[in-house]
Amino acid sequence: MAADTGNDRVEWSWDEHVLAFDLYMSNPRSPPSKDSTEVAELSQLLNERGRQHGIPMAEKFRNANGVYMKMMNFRRLDPSFLDQGKSGLSRGSKGEVEVWHRYSGDPAGLRQAAAEIRENLTGNRALATNGATDQKLSDGLLDTSPRIFASSVWGMDFERWGAWGFTDKGTRDRLAREIRPNDFVLSVGTMGEETHPDQRGRLLALMRIGDQQIETRSLVEPGLYEEHIRRAGVDPWPFGFPIKSAEAFEGGPLRSKVLPRISDMNLHRVMARHFVELTTEEVERVLALPRRPVPHIYSSPRVAFAARLRKRSAGPRPSLKPRTLSPHSGPAATYLMSLSGTAFPHVASRVTSPGQSIFKVGFSNDPMRRQRELNAYLPCEHSLTWACEREQWHDDEINAWAMEQEIFRLLGEAGTNLFKGEMVATYRSTIDQFWSTALITAQRPLSPPTVLET
Repeated sequence: MAADTGNDRVEWSWDEHVLAFDLYMSNPRSPPSKDSTEVAELSQLLNERGRQHGIPMAEKFRNANGVYMKMMNFRRLDPSFLDQGKSGLSRGSKGEVEVWHRYSGDPAGLRQAAAEIRENLTGNRALATNGATDQKLSDGLLDTSPRIFASSVWGMDFERWGAWGFTDKGTRDRLAREIRPNDFVLSVGTMGEETHPDQRGRLLALMRIGDQQIETRSLVEPGLYEEHIRRAGVDPWPFGFPIKSAEAFEGGPLRSKVLPRISDMNLHRVMARHFVELTTEEVERVLALPRRPVPHIYSSPRVAFAARLRKRSAGPRPSLKPRTLSPHSGPAATYLMSLSGTAFPHVASRVTSPGQSIFKVGFSNDPMRRQRELNAYLPCEHSLTWACEREQWHDDEINAWAMEQEIFRLLGEAGTNLFKGEMVATYRSTIDQFWSTALITAQRPLSPPTVLET
């Protein structure tokens, strides 16, 4: 059953699909119910969008039932759901498939895209209702200034603690949906005895966190975390994110002086379990404070060992099992992926000229699954991400392999060296040119080739 859009049957736009998919991905195992606050809020937002765009809206336009059904349509595409022997709704739209292929392997990109769409809608609403002129929305561009989300902590010891955690999963999931890559989290010492006197009620550090959702204890020195459990009587902050970078404030500025609103409105109680987004003026005050970089952030032996392994392999290691490609494999695609984020030194050294990027060429029956596999193998403390940019589908895997090999041949003739088997550092214009050429010049082998399966 397709999503109920009301009697007008207005097609769902790309932006609407992104918002619905973002809601689904907030908890794929147990998505929000039809009667949930999250579904109601999205319904209201989509109705607001309809008014802004002058869309004729029937009584049932983007109602809670329609939003819920649209969200649940994504289950028919979700391997983690289908692998359980279950099936999603039998019908859906092309838009769902397109959004799934674009963002299923890029959760950070999905959250950012959804946040920008929401900001655009709410910003336009503010301009329309308040006549505001200070909104940073001009020529369709969104305000990308960093935001700050503040929470209270018992103190900060980065040498022993490398995660940013919360008491309940819902709070972590909400921050994951709202935070953007250029935003910060702010740690503020509590006023309780559990916090060292030198850190009570003071701004401690400004941090950027990774988008991976982890168990907090995995990035905390074990003895220290067990000590906190004993003091609290329970696991106090089980749901966390890895801390990517941090800057400690010089002189320990007092919260009451820098952020008086927190005290005036008793928001410190909210910060104790959740987080508070600072106003624009508060962000400016915080960013103006002197800070020093934190040179070392704790990484547990288990995670550090995994990271060392992963730094030597930008993806799952080849199984090195020979396999003869089959003409009966069914459709397969030649794919092109690009690597974005802060690269490790040994990877960055491959980029020898400004403007070059790192690409991976391969073939697969399911390029998006391959993308998820590659990203799952990258260290959780870092922001590296593979993104599938191009897919050329073929009748079988032999033709997909042939196009891959032709691209490798063209790169070799141009003097561009491959590394890690299928990766290359080159200019985008070069890879685009060879991709187009290979579409024409790739030749199917006379007999099925035998390859090392990766």
